[in-house]
Amino acid sequence: MAGIAILGTWLWALMWAIFPLFGWSGYTYEGMRTWCSVIWQSETGDRSTIGYVLCLFFFTYIVTLMCMTFCYTSIYLSVKNVSRRLQLHSTEEEQKKFKRERKVLRVMMSISLTYFAAWTPYGILGLWATFGNPSKIPLFLITSGSMCGKASTALNPLIYTSTNRAFKGSIKKIWLRVRGDVFESDSRLTDNLILKPKQKGQIETKDNHLKVPIDDRKRSQHDSGKGKSNSSLMA
Repeated sequence: MAGIAILGTWLWALMWAIFPLFGWSGYTYEGMRTWCSVIWQSETGDRSTIGYVLCLFFFTYIVTLMCMTFCYTSIYLSVKNVSRRLQLHSTEEEQKKFKRERKVLRVMMSISLTYFAAWTPYGILGLWATFGNPSKIPLFLITSGSMCGKASTALNPLIYTSTNRAFKGSIKKIWLRVRGDVFESDSRLTDNLILKPKQKGQIETKDNHLKVPIDDRKRSQHDSGKGKSNSSLMA
């Protein structure tokens, strides 16, 4: 059931994202002209643009907010009724389960409030640009509103990480695994760059240093001694 809900959410968002590609409104630069957004107001006064903005605001913001409010209000009332029942008669296991469910409810409500706080300014700015004069909107408001709305996707993992121990543990394991793989690959690359290829007659020790065989060292000492004796005779 959860997989179907996730798939439906992605398809719903994709549908509204591709409408401008087929002629219903369109995309253009926004703010400092470093990112794109929908066309809030058509220069020719096209009513289809206004219709798309109104539908986008209602079906992707208002409907989503209503669904979240209804679901979490229902869950809150259910948890409240269960809390009253557990106060009269409950086991220790039921108390632990209820505490976990109440904690999950707090996390979900935090996500709902974050969604509301992040997307409301951007929605208001969109309606202002559609029915007002977009040139009178300060650039700071356009930039901050857009950044707040688009940052909401990054805030949800932060909320989960700060409130859920299991989620935090999973993220930590993934991070340690990735960091370990990176360090291992870096160490292998460093070893390959530092170590020189073995030459004929050389022996590699345990600490990855090349050692000259004993026979070669004796031959080298003999040659150096012979050189010294020849120099003394010449003198």
